[in-house]
Order: sequence, then C-alpha cells, then structure tokens
Amino acid sequence: MPQAQLMCVLKDQSRGMGEISVMLRLDKSSVTGLVERVERRGYLRRAMSATDRRAITVSLTPDGKRLTDAFYDEVSQRLADLVVEVPAADRAHLTRIATGIVLDEAVPDVFGALVS
Repeated sequence: MPQAQLMCVLKDQSRGMGEISVMLRLDKSSVTGLVERVERRGYLRRAMSATDRRAITVSLTPDGKRLTDAFYDEVSQRLADLVVEVPAADRAHLTRIATGIVLDEAVPDVFGALVS
C-alpha cells in the first residue's frame, strides 16, 4: 500500500523527497526506504534537483507511469461502478460529503485540487 501511495503521489509530476514526506505523512527516513524499494523494482528514479544540488527529485519511469495510470484508471472505474445505480442528486451529495471530509483532513492534492 505505501508503494502504491508513493507512485500515486508521483503520477503527474516529479517531487522532492521533503514534499513526498509531507504528502505521505511519513518521516524522511521512511520515505528514503520506500523510494529505494520502488526504485529497485524499476518503477521510479531519483535525480539531483536542477535547482538545488543537495536535493533529490523523484519521478516515475515509463514502466512506473504505465502501472500508476492503469491503477488510477481501474480504481476510478470501480468507484464509478459502485455508484452507477445511485440517483444523480444523491451522487452529487455524496461527492460534496466526501470532498468535505478530504478537505477537513487536509489530504494533499495528489491528483489535482478538489473543487468544493
């Protein structure tokens, strides 16, 4: 699960180790170990930051991007399938409630900002 979360955080952009730590709510040493494990599997790579030679930027490899996009698409479809029989007004209400919970919990914008 933590590896999937890491890859989702990197789905649409590269991020620094500190940013990943904040987004996943993990300490930096935990993020380092997590990144190393996923990197060994060939799904991401680390590089020196273009703006700060002391900082490391993490991004998905092409294989990692394909896997992450497929995972995201599958989860999105499963969620859509769960509510397909729910009336539109109720789906809208559910969306408002879920968005409120996410915003109240200060969940990081992994796939873009939520509209409240």
